[in-house]
Amino acid sequence: MKYIKEIDEYLGKQFDSGDDEVRTWFLVRQNILPFLLCGMYALVVKIIGPAVMKINP
Repeated sequence: MKYIKEIDEYLGKQFDSGDDEVRTWFLVRQNILPFLLCGMYALVVKIIGPAVMKINP
């Protein structure tokens, strides 16, 4: 949990514009889980899925 908090603070420093709307665009301070799930989905669809399809014809 501490590690996630450190990542959240780092992203907050990188993307903090002072505007609450911009923070929600970059998923800073909230919604980290949906962001990670989208990344995992893209990984499965683009890399893992095609590799599995090549193994099993």
